[in-house]
Amino acid sequence: MKKKQDAVTTESHQYDYQASIRHRKWRRTAAAYALLAPALAILILFTYYPAAYVFRLSVFDWGLISPTQTFVGV
Repeated sequence: MKKKQDAVTTESHQYDYQASIRHRKWRRTAAAYALLAPALAILILFTYYPAAYVFRLSVFDWGLISPTQTFVGV
């Protein structure tokens, strides 16, 4: 009976070890995303959004005062 009990104990330790590794990997990944998020937000806010807005303005004829915008195409 002792061998069977040792096998069960070894399996549970192996499972705990694998769970610990998964938890550690998840924490490292979450920390990386948390550090990248502010930089990506600033990049999107000050680079990509204005570029997309300028492209949108370039395909419309708009006087900036009148509320109507006429699509003129590319």
